[in-house]
Amino acid sequence: LKNPKKHSLRVYGAFPPASMMNLTNAKENFFVEGPAKCQYSTLGSHRCLLAPLRFGAGIKGKIADSWSVGTPVVTTPIGAEGMLPEQWETTATTSRGEKVKFGGIVANNLIDFAKSAARLVENESEWADASKYSTKCVSDMFGMKKGEELLLGTFDHVGCNLVERRKADWLQAMLLDDFHRSTEYKSRYIEKAALL
Repeated sequence: LKNPKKHSLRVYGAFPPASMMNLTNAKENFFVEGPAKCQYSTLGSHRCLLAPLRFGAGIKGKIADSWSVGTPVVTTPIGAEGMLPEQWETTATTSRGEKVKFGGIVANNLIDFAKSAARLVENESEWADASKYSTKCVSDMFGMKKGEELLLGTFDHVGCNLVERRKADWLQAMLLDDFHRSTEYKSRYIEKAALL
């Protein structure tokens, strides 16, 4: 960072041990905050989210939450898995027709990670672009329109040839048969118990 005294690094997380809380160093602008009262207002009040994820699969909640308030992310290739626009079913574009990019920076090593965080903190135009892409990413991945398309598409797919699909689903047929037989015997038991 060109001016480290101007910026701070804040670490949030549920139930940090006392040894971690003791790492707070105000002179270095490093603060271990513990749990956030509201992740959205906390994420929205900071310049970027640092997510140095080393393992995990699929959608990353931390990244999606950060994007939802327009806060760009610096993460690892593992953190970006499942979150890259080119991995989605449709090609997302901005209102100007540009291809949507990752809402932040994906860094491959520790040095690049630190430099990327510094770039987002200090470079206003790079931050503005990353913030714009972050909100576009989250709306394209999780927005109402996308959810509606996926849900209606699934109903449409399942509804086609429903009779043939049910005939081919031997497991469902077996479970359904056993289920109804069990309710038949239970209803007989209830009838007999009522007569006693």
